[in-house]
Amino acid sequence: MDLMSLPCGGIAAFDVESGISYRCMHCFAVVGSIGMPQHCKDEIKKWDNWEEMGGKPWNYRVPDDYMDDWS
Repeated sequence: MDLMSLPCGGIAAFDVESGISYRCMHCFAVVGSIGMPQHCKDEIKKWDNWEEMGGKPWNYRVPDDYMDDWS
């Protein structure tokens, strides 16, 4: 499963049906869409601003063993 860690604390999975987007497994919104909760958008923007100022970017990578507890 192709997963992405989000700054808001959510985990997004690749949406196979759309073939082009990630969907949050917590709120079910498409990442970056108009339907994404505002607090999530704010967290992403906060990290984007931090990176623009020279800070370390958000690590969207999910640990390889993340799904081990789900099997």
